[in-house]
Amino acid sequence: MIILLIALIFSKPAKAEDKLYPVVVERVKDGDTIVIKPFLKDEIFKNYKFTVRLLKSNTPELDSNSKCERELAQKASEFTKNLLPAGKKITLVVDSEKPLDAFGRILADVIVDDKSASELLLKNKLAVLYKKDVKPFYCKD
Repeated sequence: MIILLIALIFSKPAKAEDKLYPVVVERVKDGDTIVIKPFLKDEIFKNYKFTVRLLKSNTPELDSNSKCERELAQKASEFTKNLLPAGKKITLVVDSEKPLDAFGRILADVIVDDKSASELLLKNKLAVLYKKDVKPFYCKD
C-alpha cells in the first residue's frame, strides 16, 4: 500500500506542468479531510483508498469542546459532503514540497468543477486560512 501511495504522489501526473491527479471521492470525513480512490481503470487498484487533507483551509473539529465550533464543524462537513459527494471525479494538486502530513494524509488542493474546495470553504466562512503551527480561532465562546 505504501508503494502505491508513493506511486500516486510521485508518478507523472496528467499534465506535468500542472501536477494534476484525477481521483474519485470515496467519502468526506470532515470539512477539510476526504477519502479518495485512484481514478484508474485497472481492477487491481479498485480497493485502495487514501485520505486527503485539503491545503489552504482549516475547519473546526467535529469533536471540539466548544459548542460553537462543533456547530461550525458540522456546517463545514455538510458543505464539503454536498460539494464532494461519493463518486464525484475531482482533481488533486499535490503539494510537491510536502506531499504527506504527519498523519500520512496526502496534502493537496482539491479541485472540483474548476474550483478549489478550500477557497469555497473560506469564501463561505466555514474555514480559516491554514497557518502552520497556529491554533485556529473560530468562535468567541
